[in-house]
Amino acid sequence: MEKGTTLYKYRIAYQAHYGEGTLWVAEHILLGKQFLLKPLTPANAADQTWRDRFYGEAQLLAQLVHPNILQATDFFEHDHKFWLVLDYYEGAALDRIIDHNGAFPVGIALHYTSRLLQGLDFAHGKGVIHRGLKPSNILVDRKGGLKIADFGVALLKDQTGHREVGQGGEAAFMSPEQILNPREVAPQSDIYAVGMLLYSMLAGRVPVEQRSTVATLLSQLDDTVPDIRDLVKDIPEPLAMLVHRALEKDPAKRFQSCQEFLVAIEAYRQSLLPKPELPAEGVSDSWWRRRKGAIIGSLLGSLLMASGAGYYYHWINSYDVVLRLHGSNTIGAALAPALAEEYLKKAGAIRTRRLLGSNHEELLVEGIMERKRNLAVEIKAHGSSTAFEDMANGSCDIGMSSRRIKEKEVKALAPLGAMTSRTSEHVLALDGVAVIVNSANAAVSSLTMATVKGIFSGQIGDWGKVTGAKAGSPIKLYARDDKSGTYDTFKSLVLGDDKLAKTAKRFEDSNLLSTEVAADSNGIGFIGLPYIKSARAVAISGGPQAILPNAFTVATEDYSLARRLYLYTASQPGSQRVKEFIEFALSPAGQELAEKVGFVPLTVKATAHQLPANAPDSYRRFVQDAERLSLNFKFTGDGLLDNKAVRDLDRLVKALSTRELQGRQILLFGFTDNEADPKSSLSVANQRVGQVAQELRQRGVVIAAAEGYGAQMPVADNGSREGKQRNNRVEVWVTKR
Repeated sequence: MEKGTTLYKYRIAYQAHYGEGTLWVAEHILLGKQFLLKPLTPANAADQTWRDRFYGEAQLLAQLVHPNILQATDFFEHDHKFWLVLDYYEGAALDRIIDHNGAFPVGIALHYTSRLLQGLDFAHGKGVIHRGLKPSNILVDRKGGLKIADFGVALLKDQTGHREVGQGGEAAFMSPEQILNPREVAPQSDIYAVGMLLYSMLAGRVPVEQRSTVATLLSQLDDTVPDIRDLVKDIPEPLAMLVHRALEKDPAKRFQSCQEFLVAIEAYRQSLLPKPELPAEGVSDSWWRRRKGAIIGSLLGSLLMASGAGYYYHWINSYDVVLRLHGSNTIGAALAPALAEEYLKKAGAIRTRRLLGSNHEELLVEGIMERKRNLAVEIKAHGSSTAFEDMANGSCDIGMSSRRIKEKEVKALAPLGAMTSRTSEHVLALDGVAVIVNSANAAVSSLTMATVKGIFSGQIGDWGKVTGAKAGSPIKLYARDDKSGTYDTFKSLVLGDDKLAKTAKRFEDSNLLSTEVAADSNGIGFIGLPYIKSARAVAISGGPQAILPNAFTVATEDYSLARRLYLYTASQPGSQRVKEFIEFALSPAGQELAEKVGFVPLTVKATAHQLPANAPDSYRRFVQDAERLSLNFKFTGDGLLDNKAVRDLDRLVKALSTRELQGRQILLFGFTDNEADPKSSLSVANQRVGQVAQELRQRGVVIAAAEGYGAQMPVADNGSREGKQRNNRVEVWVTKR
């Protein structure tokens, strides 16, 4: 199921595994709170009797409100499927803890068993028998708490007696009577399973381990459970007898209720305490007798709570922070966490979770590993400038920036290497700074760069001056904060030496800015492409024509406010994981994630392209039966291919081997700014086209045409440095089949 899919009132966030089967973590659309969704749709779901019965049973399950039960909060039908909604719980399954740590200390095992029995006792009082208890559906949190999950195989009892849901539990934990007749079970069947769980915690494994389910079931029926002392020599006899009683084959010989089992555990635990000394002189015996039970019980409970929490934390929250990504909120809000999750999975994580930091700009992505310490990626997204500050002070491994590094930052980071070299500067994806307005503002479909500058500098304060309509609609400005790379890019490309108007409302959060513009009919703001959402982007003209920000115009960087998103690293990173993460982020899998969150990937694609009115005639003839590719080769000031272009060469070669482009010939066209005279511009354009053609020929690519056009057909204003950079390009086209 895709992230963002809406089921009833819940928006899917990601897939999780708790207890039995697959669950989905989802956010309630109105409450903004996370829940777990579990599918419960059997083959006979169309049967009205089954549907009515399940609704009734779901209502009963929702009444199981207890600290040790993972509570069902809702139940709904969507697209002919049934879903149970559960409270979100950040815990780990008991089987994973046992697999990782082996046998539990006695005190910890008894602590968890007591919590388990307390939850079951409550359920039994409501007429619910679990029937499916096993380590994978017992969840433990970092404080030593416990939740019982998966009441999906429970037996429910109402005025008509017991009713069945599901098909039964796991063979190694099923009581003999449940094996013989799954419909005729009592609380003693759950008690047998608790005995098996306690045995597993004390021994580090189940007592019955057969090669097949059938063999396990037969062993449960016929064989005596091995004495726990055969596996764990130092188990005291009273505890061994307690375990043995819970696992009696005859249910009449077991503990008859959870309360009886709890009393036996408490008696054993108290027997472990040292005998209290006589009360101090002056303290009456009666006072001591009245209070010693409460004092000892409180002390014992506190010790077990602390030890239980510590034991869980030692395993499930033992993690190593292997990467620290700091900087751009544009990258850090969605793309960096998505990349971190997939990177950790490639590193062996069986699942991941996101832990919020001290504020919404900080996050820890933790990868849950099997049988070893967890790995984590730290993300702090306080703005692009903080990337370079934190790299300088050594608190981050990878700097995230939604603008190119500044010269003063290059100098400050000189000890880490040449920050603009290929080994340090990595273009992650492409984005466009979209100028957005309220969707009801239909009069504004395009703006010139000069008009955008006038609006955001405060020189144009009324929409009437923009649309030619009558004045009276004051413009309200929304802008990113000073630490934002989005703001840096906008300031560089639009404001120049002018300052942002003081009336602008500033935001650290991109989503919030977009939301406010979408709610303000007089609003205008600037934002990264993924955050346009309910607002509307306007076309921007920085040259002869107005261009809308879209995947193609941003990919070619023809759009006047297109920008590159960067990752920066030391030339010689101290960890191999830094290089691994960069390579993953730039791989097809990483680029797919960039596209999913709304950025423009570095993937090469072909598309039909409408030629501008000022296109030269020979250019038109060349491309009349061709499609343009979604990249332009760009150059550094000394005429060399820039860092992105070097990687683009290999991306292009790989794209030409795909079914879409295989066998199609390449056409290259070079353009420059108007800084030099026409003859010199033409010479530079031809030299650059030849340079790209030579690189591709060395890689086995056939070039059908390579032509320079000098300063013709500009896509941006040559009056600015950024405009000249856009006009200096080599376009790539492919012939049609």
